[in-house]
Amino acid sequence: MPRHKRRRGGQPGNHNARKHGFYSNHRTPEEIKKLVDAIKNDDKDPAYSALRLKVENALLNAPANYRVLREGSSLLVKYLSSKHGINGHGYTLMKRAFRNTLKAAALGDLDLTERIASQALKDVEKLQDD
Repeated sequence: MPRHKRRRGGQPGNHNARKHGFYSNHRTPEEIKKLVDAIKNDDKDPAYSALRLKVENALLNAPANYRVLREGSSLLVKYLSSKHGINGHGYTLMKRAFRNTLKAAALGDLDLTERIASQALKDVEKLQDD
């Protein structure tokens, strides 16, 4: 059986460039319904609702995947800091608080999650006083 000459680029059946995980554009019908409900019922920006649901989905489906949680928390912090004009030390505090809170939530430790959130609030209040 003669072999066909391969062409440039991806060959038929090659899925190397397919995105999956946090940056995937694929959404289940349930996720689409949640997103539509969040946009209709909340006064928040649709981009924020979509990002929040992506992080929530990552926590539910892959709580041990720290890379996904780190990327999600970074995007949330970037979005919120640009929207509210937070920069410098406040940005660093918010980033640390988001990451640590998501890690604790992924572990299922609600007490740790509450302690991290309360410490973050204290840090922000201290920053505002300075």
